[in-house]
Amino acid sequence: MKIINAKVYTEAGIFEEKDVYTDGELIAEKSGDDQVLDAKGCYLIPGLTDIHFHGCVGHDFCDGTHESIEAMAVYEASQGVTTIVPATMTLGRDTLKKICEAAGSYKSEKGAILCGINMEGPFIAMERKGAQNGDFVHKPDAEMFRELNKASGGIVKLLAIAPEVEGAKECIEELKDEVVLSVAHTMADYEQAKEAFEHGVHHVTHLYNAMAGLSHRKPGVVGAAADDEHVEAEMICDGVHIHPATVRQTFKMFGDDRIIMISDSMEATGMPDGDYALGGQKVIKKGHLATLEDGTIAGSATNLMDCVRVVVQKMNIPLESLILTYQQISTTALRITIAAKDTSAPVLTDIRRITIFNSSSVESLTLNNTTISTRTVLDDLMYTQSQESHCLTIRQQNPIIKLWSLCEIHSFSSNGGARTSVWVQWNEVDVSYEVPTS
Repeated sequence: MKIINAKVYTEAGIFEEKDVYTDGELIAEKSGDDQVLDAKGCYLIPGLTDIHFHGCVGHDFCDGTHESIEAMAVYEASQGVTTIVPATMTLGRDTLKKICEAAGSYKSEKGAILCGINMEGPFIAMERKGAQNGDFVHKPDAEMFRELNKASGGIVKLLAIAPEVEGAKECIEELKDEVVLSVAHTMADYEQAKEAFEHGVHHVTHLYNAMAGLSHRKPGVVGAAADDEHVEAEMICDGVHIHPATVRQTFKMFGDDRIIMISDSMEATGMPDGDYALGGQKVIKKGHLATLEDGTIAGSATNLMDCVRVVVQKMNIPLESLILTYQQISTTALRITIAAKDTSAPVLTDIRRITIFNSSSVESLTLNNTTISTRTVLDDLMYTQSQESHCLTIRQQNPIIKLWSLCEIHSFSSNGGARTSVWVQWNEVDVSYEVPTS
C-alpha cells in the first residue's frame, strides 16, 4: 500500500507531509501492492505504548487469564495503543503469582503486544494506598518479588515501592539492578525521595497521585524527581487526575524527555456507566470518572489515545511532545526493546504500530441497521466484534468536515476467531462498509 499526503512523524521529531509505503505488515521502500490511500489532513504516528493500565472493556489484568489479556490487547490496539505493560494491584501472594504466570505464558497473537508487567503493589504505604486494597499491603520483600518475577518468566519490568517504609532501603539495594524501581503510593518527603533516587530508583508512578503535593516549603517526591535528571515520571492526563495547568507546568519542569503519559485505566474503560471492580473493590463509573464508594479516584476510565486528545486539545501540549513521551521514553525507561525489521522509515515499525490521529466527530454509529453508539469520537467504532459479517455505518455531524481517512476494522469469524483487517476511507456523510468474515 502507498499512503499519501499524511503528516508523518519523523526521526527529527517533527511532522512532514510525505508518502509512506507498506509491504504486507511492514514499512517498505516501495508498495507491496497497487493500493493507494489518501490520508490528507491526518497524522501518521507510531502506535502508543501504555506502561501503566489495569484493564478495559470489562476485563482486568488481575483476572489472571489469557482471555482477559487478549480482550484488553485487542481493545487497546483498536484505540491506537500497540504495546502494553499492564499493572497488577495490591493483592495476596498467591493471587499475584497466578497473574504473573498467566502473563508469562501469554502469546501476543492478537492486538497490542504485551511486553512486560508493571507490579504496582503490594510494597506501598498504607497511608497512601489510594484505591489499592489495604488488606494486602506488604513490607518490601526482595525474595517475594523474585518469586513472582520467576513465575512470570522474568517479564516484570517495573516495581512500585514506597521508599520510607520498613525494609524499603534494603529492598532497593538488592533489586536496583534486577528491575526498574518506582516511587509510588508513598508518604516520602523530599529528602527520603532524593535518597531513594540516589540509591537506584529512577521512576515515579503517577506523579502527584498517591503522594504529597508540591509545596514551596515541602517539595516532596515531585520536587525531588524534578531535581534529578535521571528520574522519569508518569502522569495520568485524563483531565480528571491532574489540573491542566499542573500538566503544563510539569512539562516545563521535567521536559519532554522525562514525562511518560499513562492511562491508569481500569475495566470500565470502553464500557457504559455503571458498577465495576478494581482490586476486588467496587468501582462506580460516571463519564470519565471512576471512584470507590467512598469517593476515592480508582484509576481512570480513559484509554491512552483519548488522553493524548485531552492533552493536545484541552491542555495545549504539542502532539510532537507527546509522541516523544510514549514512543521513546516509555520504552527506554522500562528497558523494553521492540524488535522490528530494517525499514526505510525507522521511526515507524510495522503496520500494527501505525495510528491515524484525527479528532473529527460523528453523529451516530450503526451496526447491521441498529444504532450501537452516539459517542462523539470516531475511534469508538474501531473496536467492533461480531460472530458473522456485519455492516458498519457512520453518520458525520458536519458533512463539510472530512472524517478520519484511515480506519482498521477487525472481524471475528464464528469458526475460529481469526482477525481480518481492512482499510476504509471515509469521505461522505454516510458511509457503509461490508466487513467480511475471516
